[in-house]
Amino acid sequence: MRLSPGNVTKEASGIIICYKTDPDPGATAQIDRTTAFRSLGMPENALIGAMYVEHAHGGSYPLVVSDSGLGPEALEFLASAGLAPLDTIPNVLDDRTNGSPCPSSLEGEQLVANGKTPSTIQVLMRALFSGGLPSPSGVFHTTFYIAPNGSGVFDAGFNEWGRFLGGFYGPSDVRIERVTKSVLDWMIAH
Repeated sequence: MRLSPGNVTKEASGIIICYKTDPDPGATAQIDRTTAFRSLGMPENALIGAMYVEHAHGGSYPLVVSDSGLGPEALEFLASAGLAPLDTIPNVLDDRTNGSPCPSSLEGEQLVANGKTPSTIQVLMRALFSGGLPSPSGVFHTTFYIAPNGSGVFDAGFNEWGRFLGGFYGPSDVRIERVTKSVLDWMIAH
């Protein structure tokens, strides 16, 4: 990304610009060109554990708690919410809220086999979906791992996670709130 002058203050930090596709129409020099990190050989899953891959639509999909590969941290996060392997949280990925379309699309991340995924990745939950773009079906993964420096890295796995925190738009879900709180408490403690 690059910073451009804002319309009000004219300071260089006023507007963040990022084009994830080529060409970047606003780049006046090669150094100003923005692009996705993955096109530079630095895919986002090397940092966050999973990679943006899909745009889903056309349905309501449950979130399913993983039944394998759970380390002590993941088990703690899930237990704090009263969740056990293979439990489901229905309608988490839903393109409709209260009968009306959600204000945002269903987009998410999944584990990919590109050699960049951290070896300590734990999949807390997954959501299978159909009607995706570019592929007709797929899976989103909610992940956590501990980086070599001891930092915890959490990826909710899809952009609708926040909708279930306090019911900002649509329903909230106390289990998602508790998992989020447990992850944040772990990060504060470590």
